[in-house]
Amino acid sequence: MEQGMQVSPGSPGMENPPQEVVMHGYRMNPAEYITRSLVVLRDNFGPFLGFALLAVLAQILLEPALLIGPALLEVFFAGAVLLTLKALHKKPFAFGEFFDGFQYFLEIFLYSIVSTILVLIGFMLFILPGIYLVISYTLAVPFILDRNMGFWQAMESSRKTIGKSFFGFLGLYIILFFLAILVLLPGLTVIGGGITAVTFEGGQFWGLLSMLPTGLLLLAIPLLFMLPFSLVLKAVIYDDIARQCDPNFSGAEQEPSEPPLGSGSV
Repeated sequence: MEQGMQVSPGSPGMENPPQEVVMHGYRMNPAEYITRSLVVLRDNFGPFLGFALLAVLAQILLEPALLIGPALLEVFFAGAVLLTLKALHKKPFAFGEFFDGFQYFLEIFLYSIVSTILVLIGFMLFILPGIYLVISYTLAVPFILDRNMGFWQAMESSRKTIGKSFFGFLGLYIILFFLAILVLLPGLTVIGGGITAVTFEGGQFWGLLSMLPTGLLLLAIPLLFMLPFSLVLKAVIYDDIARQCDPNFSGAEQEPSEPPLGSGSV
């Protein structure tokens, strides 16, 4: 597999982020991020639909396994980030490359376990620290995949890079939250209406059952879209920041000409 902008962890030049990030940060454009993500999904509809169906099945099987299940899912989902970096630069890929995240199994697995524990602790400490960490670790997986970083270095690189425009990312997450509610609302309304009719209006249970397939379908369609969209969005954001810091960045292939984004002290 071609791998982009990779250096081994701890190699020379990884102590400081690019001067553009340190001195000036970068320009955020949430509307562009969303638009570019939608274009990637539109242009690669078939592969990402197949991935989404597999991802839903994997979630059903693995989510109940607490920390271990979500960590395995994170490894699987990483393949979509890799392929998005290729798609953004018009590079061909095969469907089997959705599984290339497993080549980074240990670091992504450890990242998922450690970040989940830290986020849970953050939410127990009055919620806000948890929200901060969720947003701050947005780019950790792209750093692991594209720069071959260890999990902790990737987490810190992501945190420091996101920190240069934290409130911009907070705004992006708020926008995405309300968009998610909007697309899920029809299905939730149908199911909620059926439950209300049975519980408070004396409706018959078979009426709820008759509404359930429609409600579940209205939920399933947006959910099949939202999962790959969230993964593509991570890659789009990473790609945009990488291009601003290195105009020659060409996705999952190029050797780095300067230190990784966000690593080191800021």
